[in-house]
Amino acid sequence: MTRPAHNDVDPVIIAGQRRQARRTALVLGIVALCVYLGFILATGLRH
Repeated sequence: MTRPAHNDVDPVIIAGQRRQARRTALVLGIVALCVYLGFILATGLRH
């Protein structure tokens, strides 16, 4: 039995990876936004 070629990847696996990547990007974006807003609030309250 031979291994499948590189372009014969299961579309279900690809869809799952895309979903996971989208979720990870969304979480990282939310964290970055919270850090940004926290930095603005911290510098604003200091003055």
